[in-house]
Parts: sequence; C-alpha cells; structure tokens
Amino acid sequence: MVDYKNDDAATRSKWRVSPVEYPERWYPDYCAGWVILYTPDVAFTLYRAAQQTPYFWIDDVHITGNLVTHTNFTHTNLGELSEIENKKIEEVIDKGGRVEFLFSLLTNKYYQELWDLVVKSEYYNSFQSFVTHLYPAHKV
Repeated sequence: MVDYKNDDAATRSKWRVSPVEYPERWYPDYCAGWVILYTPDVAFTLYRAAQQTPYFWIDDVHITGNLVTHTNFTHTNLGELSEIENKKIEEVIDKGGRVEFLFSLLTNKYYQELWDLVVKSEYYNSFQSFVTHLYPAHKV
C-alpha cells in the first residue's frame, strides 16, 4: 500500500465531512491512492469486516483506514516500486525496460513507448509463441 495519510476529517474541501458522518476528529492512517495490492486472504478479511462496520463514503478512508484498523492489518509502503515520477519512466524507456518498477502514473506521451517495450520484450514474444502454440488461430 502506498501514500499514508492521517488527515483532519473536518478540513474544508470536497472531502469535508460532518461530525454526524464521521465523529472522530482524525481519520486513521489510510492509503490515498490509485493502487493498492491485497492478497486474497486480506481481501476476504476486509470484505467480512465491511459487513460488520458502518459504511463511510470516502472509500480510501473506509477500506484502507477503518476496515484495516478493525482487522489489525498494517500498511506497507511499496517505496520506489510505486514510482510516479516521469523521470523513472524515462529511465525505463532509456534502458529498454530493464528497470524494476511495479506501476506508475503516466502522462500520455509514455503509453506508446512503454507498450513498444512490452511488445519487443522476450517475455512478450515467449508468451505470444506459447499462446499461438496452444491456439493456432489466436493472435495475441
């Protein structure tokens, strides 16, 4: 999980909530973000906890804050594997895809360049050969 937060629940923004909606002054630590990874057992445990916990409309706070608190799970920051800076993507492109990263926010200019790296990779070619062998009429 990435991007820990512990925000003031009464802040003035589109995320502002009334004390009736959320009686606590502060949200629990939660992951504000665009990517969260769960193992299946964690997902099922959070699902079960959601059945017992009052719903809160800010999903990041509800799922990765309130439900995580009720289940005694902890957050793990993925650090540099969750690189969101364009310079990291440029490094991936310059090195032909040989830089470890798990995911990234992209600007439009990088989508095609990264896809071209995927198509040129030995893994993609191996996968394409495997699928073609199994399903001769299928093109990846």
